[in-house]
Amino acid sequence: MILLRSIVSMNRLRELTLRYLLQVERHIRSAYSYAFCSQFGESQNSYLDANNYNLMGRINPREVQKLITRHLQPFLSHTTDYPYIEHHKQVHGNVPLWVLINAIDIWNSIQDVRPFSV
Repeated sequence: MILLRSIVSMNRLRELTLRYLLQVERHIRSAYSYAFCSQFGESQNSYLDANNYNLMGRINPREVQKLITRHLQPFLSHTTDYPYIEHHKQVHGNVPLWVLINAIDIWNSIQDVRPFSV
């Protein structure tokens, strides 16, 4: 009986952790896209331009280009499974970052960008 309660408690804890982690991720996506679009505008050319990323000397520019070519451009150059992205491509001819950000795998994108080696 105690074991069963422990398992139920662990499952509940796992559910709560996932729920709040997803909320944090949604907030990060929203805050990032808002800040970027506020500074550089809503044109997809803005987030495809490596010069619009503030590297502050900590990130290799090649890594930023890799981020763009691996995680951003494929959504624009290929048909996707995201109706909202396809709508913006076909109807508006532009996919703003605030639209694209929900389809990006944030965690894999972050892992692909490495700081300069020390």
